[in-house]
Amino acid sequence: MAKTYKNIGGAWYPIKYIWKNISGTWTKLKKAYKNIGGTWQVVYSGAVDYTFTSSITATSSTGILLSSYVNPSDADTFNITIPSGIVISGITGTIGATGAAGSPTISITNCHNTSTYFGGNGGNGGVGGYGIDFTGFTGKTINLIINGTIKGGNGGNGGNGGNAASGGTGTTYSITYGGCGGAGGSGQVWNYGDGGVTINISGNSPVSGTTGGIGADGANGTYYWTPASGGGTCFLYNAKVLMSDGSYKEIQHIVPNDKVLDMYGKVQKVLYLDRPLQGNRILYKINNLITTDDHPICNADRNGFLALNVENSKNECKFYDVIDEKGQIIPYWYDFIDTNKTNFGELIIGSKVATVSGEEEIKQIIQTDLIDKQLYSLVVDGSHTYSVDGYFVGGFISDKDFDYRKGMKICK
Repeated sequence: MAKTYKNIGGAWYPIKYIWKNISGTWTKLKKAYKNIGGTWQVVYSGAVDYTFTSSITATSSTGILLSSYVNPSDADTFNITIPSGIVISGITGTIGATGAAGSPTISITNCHNTSTYFGGNGGNGGVGGYGIDFTGFTGKTINLIINGTIKGGNGGNGGNGGNAASGGTGTTYSITYGGCGGAGGSGQVWNYGDGGVTINISGNSPVSGTTGGIGADGANGTYYWTPASGGGTCFLYNAKVLMSDGSYKEIQHIVPNDKVLDMYGKVQKVLYLDRPLQGNRILYKINNLITTDDHPICNADRNGFLALNVENSKNECKFYDVIDEKGQIIPYWYDFIDTNKTNFGELIIGSKVATVSGEEEIKQIIQTDLIDKQLYSLVVDGSHTYSVDGYFVGGFISDKDFDYRKGMKICK
């Protein structure tokens, strides 16, 4: 921008203002022109120039106050330069609060009239701050020459879910769930207080901040129990389970912390290996799958389950003896399915079920003559589903913590 200089004491200084007496009143000129070679050119603009020399992150949610660097009353036009490599950024949003730890005050009651001690959900991350605050510059013109970066602040990360409380001992039946992590805060735009301000931008475009990350889920608590009798919904020792790497492994060789693929194509962790005896229960051959009559099989739409014995499968409400990675018998709570929330129907000839390759129609349901077999089943995290011999089945399903119609985890 053109400037006018004056020699003062042998040194040339730029003149901030030029005044002219108009009808007896001294008036500050916005611009002064001179005829140079027959063309009138601006020799004095009255604009104030300012260049940021280092990167700055705002300490206020409204952004960096521009009036801290240039006085709004000094001119009507301001030329603000952000050189290459300089970043002017809004403050990052606050981290969400950690969810409350589970306690008897954060609980539900199940069909044994016992408590479930949920951990609290993590708080959402805070919204990021603005980049620059133009408060005080109403009616002024700001020319931004952006060779570096101006951006809004990033959203804060969501808070971690609270850890679930441990249950009691002895005959206290309880199962506990950690809280869900909070959502990340949203990123903020770059400008604040720009009402009535004319902003002209050249060079790089300003950007908004990014969304914060999701907080981690809280840890589950400890399960306490009295040993339950009876069997479980299970498979034979050599049933093939689809692992997360695409390989297959016999169910008898699965161990806790192995990774399997669920019916939504997501990797899930094996929590426990259940090993009940068949007893006097009948094993059925359903197409190429051999299983008990009450094991839930995923329907073709992958939004619910089918079973030969629907009532036993969906209404079961008990503890199972399961074995952890150290060989210790511990319980796993399998609560009843709420058919108002989860699709659950009878498995019959003509039913269509979910398979690794897509779906398959049930064409054969016959009783086997197998008796007194050692059976196996998996307790699986997430959706509680996995693949056996190519068919997707439930592994201690629960719609208390998973929405099968939406295919997503329920944040309590």
